[in-house]
Amino acid sequence: MPKRIDRLTDEQAAQMPAWRDKWIAIGLSTARADRMKFEAAVVKCYAAANLAPPKRVVWVPSPLVLALAAPIAAYLLNKGDAVGDAVDRAVDRAVDRAVDRAVRGAVGDAVDRAVGGAVHGAVRGAVGDAVHGAVRGAVGDAVDGAVRGAVGDAVDGAVDDAVDRAVRGAVHGAVRGAVGDAVDGAVDGAVGGAVHGAVRGAVGGAVGRAVGGAVGVAVDRAVRGAVGGAVRDAVDDAVGDAVHGAVRGAVDDAVHNAVDRAVGGAVDDAVGGAVRGAVGGAVGDAVGGASSFIRNNYYKYIGGHFWVGGWWGAPAFVSFFRDVCGLKLPTLITEASQAYQDTCEAACWWWPHTDFVIVCERPTQINRDTQGRLHSATGPAIVWPDGWGVHSWHGTTVPAKWIEQGVALDPFEVLTHSNIEQRRAGAEIIGWKNILAKLNPRVIDKDYDPQIGTLLEVDLPDAPSERFLQVRCGTGRDFVLPVPREYNTALEANAATYNVPPQLLRQIEVRT
Repeated sequence: MPKRIDRLTDEQAAQMPAWRDKWIAIGLSTARADRMKFEAAVVKCYAAANLAPPKRVVWVPSPLVLALAAPIAAYLLNKGDAVGDAVDRAVDRAVDRAVDRAVRGAVGDAVDRAVGGAVHGAVRGAVGDAVHGAVRGAVGDAVDGAVRGAVGDAVDGAVDDAVDRAVRGAVHGAVRGAVGDAVDGAVDGAVGGAVHGAVRGAVGGAVGRAVGGAVGVAVDRAVRGAVGGAVRDAVDDAVGDAVHGAVRGAVDDAVHNAVDRAVGGAVDDAVGGAVRGAVGGAVGDAVGGASSFIRNNYYKYIGGHFWVGGWWGAPAFVSFFRDVCGLKLPTLITEASQAYQDTCEAACWWWPHTDFVIVCERPTQINRDTQGRLHSATGPAIVWPDGWGVHSWHGTTVPAKWIEQGVALDPFEVLTHSNIEQRRAGAEIIGWKNILAKLNPRVIDKDYDPQIGTLLEVDLPDAPSERFLQVRCGTGRDFVLPVPREYNTALEANAATYNVPPQLLRQIEVRT
């Protein structure tokens, strides 16, 4: 087995497309989590970070439940003490650099870039951008609106409103129960029935410290260092473009980012007054600290199968050198990379803590359009076993009711929505023909160039004679932009959006 790779053989290069497709399929898997595989692997990940194994692994049905339950459990264990950033950073640096140097020493720079672009970039683009971002955003939004209801019955009146907004009535009970069970399980497993105060006194500052960075980065830097140093730049680029970039785009960019945003937005909305009911006597009146703790720590998760093409360890990338090219790495590096790969293959998000790990199931559905973007015209584009999910229209996350109502959606709501991308998506959902039929707009001015657009005037509730510019961007998509009433031509209104004189705008040949 080679200890260094300076070029790929023709046979190895020919395997990159199949390797890319394999990891995209893993990143977009909707199969049930392999719990035994994950729990065995996570112990090895902790060992790679020089941490004792977690006392308890708690399974939850969705990222939303994880985002609520994990920081609440940590807060209960340590009553909102700092997450231990200094310790995390120290462990991160120590373990991360060790793996990083090891892998990079074994793989030449040219090879590293070749593989990174062909494999790592492909996987990350296919999985991460399309899926992970959607999930992260959706969980954030849902946590913001749902913490009050999801964490307990003590705030029951406010619970239903907040959760209904975030997870649509039928789901909120399951989420609330799951969060409560997960918090109880994590805390029970960590403290073993002992009084919180006693445990805090015994373990001091170690309890309650999130270790996501320590575990994940420990594997990442070690593995990437070992691979990077052993693979020459040209090979790294080739594999990275063909596999890593494709997988990341298909999974992380297309899916995970949407979910991540949904979670993050949800945290800020309703976490404030709701935590008191969730943590009750354990924190007394320290609601402010608990709220801040949840907001500042819910996102300290590891992405599981959404991260196969990017972030810590980049399994799609590292495994190509290890399994296809037969790259021989130090035993500890090989074991660390395999352990992290196993967690990615087995489950979705997981939130590591010194005393417990909370991990969520994979989604039961992932729906995408022909370009790989999260999309469904009939329901959630991605959904988990408890019913929580993300609604998306050709890659743009939208409110659930927009998809549910479809062409019956109120055009006034869409055209006055604050987010321009969501406004565009909503207009596509309704259809411009239907919008114009319902609003009876008056055409003030129509330019011969569709990229300059048409200036419209409509009467909205409490806002008569509002003006909008219907314009086509360089990608061929139609947008509607609210514009001041002072403009009387489409050219004037369009130029104002760029803050340039109308005559200059006419000279611009390409606009995006």
